[in-house]
Amino acid sequence: MTDRKTDTLEDLFAAARADPPAVPDALIARVLADAARVQPRAPLWRRIVDGIGGPVGLGGVVTGALAGMWIGFAPPSDTLDPLAVLVDGGALATVELTETFYDFGWEAEEG
Repeated sequence: MTDRKTDTLEDLFAAARADPPAVPDALIARVLADAARVQPRAPLWRRIVDGIGGPVGLGGVVTGALAGMWIGFAPPSDTLDPLAVLVDGGALATVELTETFYDFGWEAEEG
């Protein structure tokens, strides 16, 4: 900068940068409160996803739901099929219960 007017101006800017004015804490708090007030609210779906742990939590919920549906519709062979119980009105569960009930002799009265 060869211009003398510009050099003087640069000296003033350097002096201002060296000693910045102090901003009161109350002013900073008011500015931040105003900024938080005017920010748009997050959409409902984003708040729900954030509430369950973000994308990782959402992945866990989806995986658990799919595993539950799979086990519910195609249960392992050694368990009772809940859909068969619903279709046949619970007769299958009643038959299995009565067979095991009488095997132990629980129907006999004492003395």
